[in-house]
Amino acid sequence: MAVNPSDQSASGLQHAPVGDHVVKTCLVPWDDAAFRSAFKEALVAVRQTELDLDAPSTADRLEKELRNSGYITARVRYWRSAAEALQHVAHWEVRRNGDGG
Repeated sequence: MAVNPSDQSASGLQHAPVGDHVVKTCLVPWDDAAFRSAFKEALVAVRQTELDLDAPSTADRLEKELRNSGYITARVRYWRSAAEALQHVAHWEVRRNGDGG
C-alpha cells in the first residue's frame, strides 16, 4: 500500500499502515514534491522485501533506497517506545539533507 498524500498534514507527518504495522513518518522538507516522490518510490521498493515495515532494518533500507535514487545525504531516523513496539508502531524522520533538512 502506498502512502496516501491526502494523509499528509502541514507538518509532513504521514501514516503508512500495513496490516497491524504503522509507521508515522515526518518528511523534511515536506513540501519538496520530488523528494516526496522519491520517498514513495523507495517505500514501494522496501515493501517488496520481506522486512517488517516497523523494524529498524527497514528504516536503514529506506535510507539506502533514497541515497541510490540521488539523495546521497538523505537520512532516516527511527525510533519507538517499548509500548509502541508491542503495538507494531514506529516513527521515521526522513530528511533530504541529512541532519540539515
